[in-house]
Amino acid sequence: MIIDCLEREPNRLRDTSLFYPQDSQAPEKLEALVKQAPHIVATRFHEQRGKESYLDSFDDQGVMAIWKKAY
Repeated sequence: MIIDCLEREPNRLRDTSLFYPQDSQAPEKLEALVKQAPHIVATRFHEQRGKESYLDSFDDQGVMAIWKKAY
């Protein structure tokens, strides 16, 4: 698991999180993850789920909630 690697090499490694913006719990999951692994230094989000595209805009409420929590 990447968290194990981050804990073993805290001066060398960093990582990125990845969330679905339509997951209403994504901002809370991001916060919990960063508390557990403070070497998570960036976040991204899925624009598709499988072959299904569900992100209409970067102004999407879910995207904005993730970015707000990350900020």
